[in-house]
Amino acid sequence: SNDGVKVFFNGREIHESHPPHGRWLQKDNDYVPITLKKGLNNLLFKVDEGLGDFGLVVRLLNYDSTLTAMRRHLDDYKTLSLVSEKDRLVAQFGQPFKIGVLAPGEEALIEIFDERSTKVAEEKSLPGFPVQFNLSDLPKGFLLARATLKTTDDGIIVSEKRHFIGKLKRHPLAKMLNRDLLPVDENGQAFFPIGAYGAPPEEYERLKEAGYNFVVADVGALDNVQQAGLKAAVPVHGAGPHWFSAVRDSITKYKDHPAVLCWMLYDEPGYNRADLLDIYKIYNIAYQADPYHPSYLVITTNKVYETFGRCSDILAIDTYPIAHGDILGVGDNIALALAASDGDQPIWHCGQLFHWPQQRYPTPQEHRFMTYSALMRGAKGLLWYTYKGYGQYLPQDAPGLWRAQKKLLAEVHQLAPLWMAPGYGQALLTDGDSPVQAIIKESSAGLFVVAVNTSRTEGVTQEFSLPGITAAKLNVVNENRSLTVADGKFMDGFQPLDVHIYKVER
Repeated sequence: SNDGVKVFFNGREIHESHPPHGRWLQKDNDYVPITLKKGLNNLLFKVDEGLGDFGLVVRLLNYDSTLTAMRRHLDDYKTLSLVSEKDRLVAQFGQPFKIGVLAPGEEALIEIFDERSTKVAEEKSLPGFPVQFNLSDLPKGFLLARATLKTTDDGIIVSEKRHFIGKLKRHPLAKMLNRDLLPVDENGQAFFPIGAYGAPPEEYERLKEAGYNFVVADVGALDNVQQAGLKAAVPVHGAGPHWFSAVRDSITKYKDHPAVLCWMLYDEPGYNRADLLDIYKIYNIAYQADPYHPSYLVITTNKVYETFGRCSDILAIDTYPIAHGDILGVGDNIALALAASDGDQPIWHCGQLFHWPQQRYPTPQEHRFMTYSALMRGAKGLLWYTYKGYGQYLPQDAPGLWRAQKKLLAEVHQLAPLWMAPGYGQALLTDGDSPVQAIIKESSAGLFVVAVNTSRTEGVTQEFSLPGITAAKLNVVNENRSLTVADGKFMDGFQPLDVHIYKVER
């Protein structure tokens, strides 16, 4: 079902599931055993509608053959996952309403053991439902989690998973990244990375012309990427027993291709409950195979910046707030990721240029605000999902937003020295009730003030005080107007989500 569901069978409630983040529609989300009576049987389904699509798929399966198939592929059903989320370790044995049909009503025991095989914690839960352990109660270092489920007909089912609590050791920065955390080209010149997901080869030249300098592309498209004058972020993520060797082989084979920018190791490992040590192993394999090109991860869950964030050279933060969250979270999450790093890891903004099913695209104003919020909080690169894909094609489906994107890309290039300059700027103080945020930052192109109005609904006139500047002229970038600084202060007006950039002429 999409999203959650309640099921009533012959007038009695027999099933209820409400995933906290909703779910997409697919067959066999939940196995619900029932015993049919001869004649008419009534089934009633009440389906939640959260965000996006809405739907229901139901089918009747033979009970014995379903369990037989489950036993045949038991390893797929008894997966134990562990994810550290800030102050807690979340463990989950299997998926909800799946392996539990082998032991109706029976709870699984989840035990935690330290490196000396001493049990340090245990909890019980129905299969498929998460249990939480306080990280402060667990020792640092490697640990082993074991899930045990007693069944009537299948004996005891056991699953184990290793995990690590603490800071995983990171490699030295990839050689392609300079000390300012920027990639360099074949001539040793640093550049500000600007990329796109959903980029088919036939669109590469158009994307280059629009202002992008890299695309997410698999190894089969590297020659096309090079011909268009672009670089490629190459996905190597996957699963299965041959994943590690496949990653090593692929990177070794293609690492010298001139179009390679970086290796994309995995997409949203926290959200997808990936195994931390598997991702760390892939990070190690990528570095050993190619210490020159950096690797990157895309992370959407800010609770795992401190864990999965240590498994890559670059961390890309995909905050997609339109219709699903708070637009202020874009800049806030960049700052959180930066704070979770050791200062040696570039943070990229992965922005929203798509719409969820039955929702809407961001407006040009929202899009520009999100981009500058990320840049002001320390983003050292930009990429967007998506250009073409997910049933969407940006130039065709949202031409106004595409025009705004091209204008924005031109402005980002125009101000590239500012975003590439060391440091993250100095915050300018505003009065406590003001929704305006601002920074002042020096670069080879001059001294700039960047300010955004964080209110969706409130226009405001804001006064700024510039430290150490008594009098000056301010040119408002790409707005064909100027302001005057007098007695160290200037004032300007902001519409909701407005962005103004001021170049200080002294």
